[in-house]
Formats: sequence, C-alpha cells, structure tokens
Amino acid sequence: MTDKKMSKKKLNATDAFFLQVEKPESPMHVATLNRFHLAAGKGQKDILKLVEQMRSHAVEHPPFNRKLASGALGTGPHWVTDPDIDIDFHVRHSALPQPGGERELAVLISRLHSIPLDRNRPMWECHIIEGFADGSFVLYAKMHHALIDGVAGARLLQRAMSNKPSKKPALPYWALEPEPRPEKPAQDAVLKSALSQFGEQMGGLPNVLKSLVKLSRSKKNKDLPALVAPYSAPDCVLNGPIGQQR
Repeated sequence: MTDKKMSKKKLNATDAFFLQVEKPESPMHVATLNRFHLAAGKGQKDILKLVEQMRSHAVEHPPFNRKLASGALGTGPHWVTDPDIDIDFHVRHSALPQPGGERELAVLISRLHSIPLDRNRPMWECHIIEGFADGSFVLYAKMHHALIDGVAGARLLQRAMSNKPSKKPALPYWALEPEPRPEKPAQDAVLKSALSQFGEQMGGLPNVLKSLVKLSRSKKNKDLPALVAPYSAPDCVLNGPIGQQR
C-alpha cells in the first residue's frame, strides 16, 4: 500500500463540530440543485452518455477521495484517503415517475435530502435525474458540511460548469484538481483589518441597542404595531418542530 493510500488529515474544530451535532432529524449536509435543458436534437440517450462520461472519471483529489476513520484508543475521527471508491454508489442515475414535473421532483429531492450521508464512505453524492415532460434533467449534488463548506462547494460546481471555450470535455467536480490556496497576508495587515472591522462593529452598537429596546417593547410600541416579539409568533405549519422529513 502506498503512502498516498495511507495519508491522514486531522479534522479541524469546525468540521468536527458538524459531525458531533448531526442527528437523523437534522443532517449536516449541503446541496445544490441545477436544472438543464438539452440542446436541439439531443435526447435521452445523450443524458445516459453524460452519466457514463461522469462515471468514467476517477475520484483522485481531495476532499472527495477522503472518508472518516476512527482514531486509536478512542480518539476522535480523522480523514483518510479511500483507495477503493465505488463510483456507482456516489454517482446515481434516476428518473421521475410520470408525469415528470415540479411536484414529482420535489417529492424525490425531499426524500434524498432527508437521508444522512454514509460515514463509511466519502460523504458526497451526485444524482442525475431525468424524466421531465420537457426532456430536461436535474443535477442534485449533496456533500457533507464537514467535507466542504457551502461557498467552496458552490465555487467548485461553478468551475465544473464553466462555459469558457475549451477543446477538453468538462470534468465533474470530483475530478477537478484543488485550486492553489492564496498566500496568507502579512500578520500586521491582518491585525489592521481586524481592528478596522471591530471599530465599524462598535460604531453600530448604539443602533443595535436601540433596536433591541424597541423589540422588547414591541407589544406596547405604537410606532411599530406589526412588530412581533420573540417567541410570540402564531402557531402554524412553519413554526412546528423540524423532523427528519423537514
């Protein structure tokens, strides 16, 4: 076994936090949903070719080739490189029941999004969903927040879907090489920026305090009759407890 296969990476505090607070009724993954329309003359066979082309790319780059492993003597988990990734498990091809429309898509996505990711594998999935009446298809990408944050995931998908002219075929997001990290700014520049932001926040503190006072007196505030105090919203379907089906 090569050193690459045995590589380890310690979880930072933020990633460990997302793993610790995850529950069946509140999974800690993020996802994107993108709908695409086929070009003129294209059909269902072209969607199948797309799926096959995506599955042909190996998962070789972090973070998508990493999975969780337990530490020795009961220590916390850490990332290890998975040498045997089943691409068919991660890249899935589905079709909506007829008639394929927004309701059928919403039901399927609701079910997929309520299922926590498998911690014994790299914690990401890519679903290509077809069956729409207009011939379009959807790409639903699901990733654990400990593996990648939402902003980084969105940027990665943007790179994968770039419309810049190129003779090379587009690569799926798990096959893209990580972008080089920008150089860290000098320590004095970081300190100066932090002090500047702190000063701006302190400058707005009086307005925040005034707003809090108004909020606490909202029931008796004639200037803001529509303002609702905390924990006094009316009972409705949006104010119920969140379950696994959201």
